[in-house]
Amino acid sequence: SPGYAISLVAESTTGALYGADVAAEKGSLPEDIGEEAAKLLFEEILQVSIYGTGILLKEYRWVYNELLLEI
Repeated sequence: SPGYAISLVAESTTGALYGADVAAEKGSLPEDIGEEAAKLLFEEILQVSIYGTGILLKEYRWVYNELLLEI
């Protein structure tokens, strides 16, 4: 049966790559899959910033918080 998925990749200013993949389940809306993938990508960036460098840019924190409020 046909389906869809999304893969998101972000590159930092230092060249580090972050990614998130989500496959749709039956009855899922495309916009919900996109939001879930974006949330996973920001969570990965957040985890690296907390456990890696300890720095999360204000811009990312704001976008991440807004995304969580909308979901």
